[in-house]
Amino acid sequence: MWPLAITALVLGSGVAVAAPLRLLAGWSPGAAALHLPAAYIALAPLCDVLDALSLLSVRQHAALMATVLAAHGAWRWRRRAPPQASVTLAALGELAHWSRLVAVLVGVYAIGALMTRPMAALHLDDPDALVVDFHSHTRASWDGRDGFTVEANRDWHRDAGFDAAYLSDHGTLAGVAEGRRRNPALAGGGTVMLPAIEVRCAGQHVVILGATSRDISDECAPAFLRVARPPQPPERAAEEPVALLTIPGSLTSPSRLPLVRAIEIADGAPRALDQMQHDDARIRGIADRENLALVAGSNNHGWGRTAAAWSVVHVPGWRSLRPEALDSAIRRRLLRDGSHGVSVLERRRVAPGASAFALAATVPAVAWGMLATLSTPERLAWLCWTWAVFGNALLVRRRRRAGRVPWGARGGHRRAGREVQGEHAAAVRRRTGDDPIGALAEDDRLLELHPHPAHGSRHDEREAHRRTTVVDDELTPPE
Repeated sequence: MWPLAITALVLGSGVAVAAPLRLLAGWSPGAAALHLPAAYIALAPLCDVLDALSLLSVRQHAALMATVLAAHGAWRWRRRAPPQASVTLAALGELAHWSRLVAVLVGVYAIGALMTRPMAALHLDDPDALVVDFHSHTRASWDGRDGFTVEANRDWHRDAGFDAAYLSDHGTLAGVAEGRRRNPALAGGGTVMLPAIEVRCAGQHVVILGATSRDISDECAPAFLRVARPPQPPERAAEEPVALLTIPGSLTSPSRLPLVRAIEIADGAPRALDQMQHDDARIRGIADRENLALVAGSNNHGWGRTAAAWSVVHVPGWRSLRPEALDSAIRRRLLRDGSHGVSVLERRRVAPGASAFALAATVPAVAWGMLATLSTPERLAWLCWTWAVFGNALLVRRRRRAGRVPWGARGGHRRAGREVQGEHAAAVRRRTGDDPIGALAEDDRLLELHPHPAHGSRHDEREAHRRTTVVDDELTPPE
């Protein structure tokens, strides 16, 4: 039944196809598409499911766990075995079973977070459209994954379709220095790592774009003392850092923070995905009131292979700029155009529900939303994998039946065979040399107690041997 159900869902969701991308803020960047490499399509069921998990908020993750545990508990209740004599053994068996389920869930999340797999990438036709990530980390951050080097960060952004990424580690520029050394000579030569630093200011996490060694601190004072000066023309102001207000956070009023010129409308952290839902109107209100650019940040610390959103900045001729000039051009665009300077595209996802009922429906809603955004090649891959797995399972089942020994019962038959062998050995030890007929009778009794198809020929041989022995005894004259 399950392959038919999956086939019906995959084909049925094609009736209500939804675009995998949606415009979240700013101007339309023209023709935009989500590019899927061949390896992604070949592994579509795995990649689609892990991407869907990566785009869940904290509340949605909790709802998913609760749904899986409740559904599995109901299934176990329906298939419960008769009560055992030992309550302790029954409790240990249930504990072992639930421990295996938890281990499977942890394994799925670990694969999604650590496995190197193909990524969906943003593709734009406009040659002057620059795809930027304004907020990312490396292992130089205290909370960055240990193996997430600057080059691993660059590879991640390249695979996701980014042309440039700001390295905004917490209170350090160590990653920036390494990234600058390995940057291409011109921006069009590959993904460019740009300088930034993340600091705390008035209880809010702030990213300083264009940071230098003078801004190295966990607090905001050094950076903001340097930029807290009267407004200057964009051409000259671009030489100074630009502050970006990030989420998740308390959304401190930008008027309390000097030279904040941008605010995140999208962020890839699970807590931020929750805040994007309930603070969307507030974030847009702050941007309109303060004339701030709405941008997106991956906030990637080295976990997962899914980009939640992309920022697009229009910079004519950016491919021929050097990395330092590209950084200045981006900051100049933020200062000059404000709320109209950046376009934000996000991966379509199911937003976390505000009510308890909406959260309870997270699993079916997310599953349907994932299937509705599948491309035609992905649907074909889903169908091929579904029926290939089903066909393989059917073949294995037929082979087990042909052997007349169920797979799950083979261990029991092996144990029974060992018991028979042990009792036969004991019977041989009990034999006496003057009563061979009695010894053979003991063997026959044991075979009747433990019949097995493979013992038939041995039983016949022993019966013939017993009869021969009797005849020999009768014909042998007494001494």
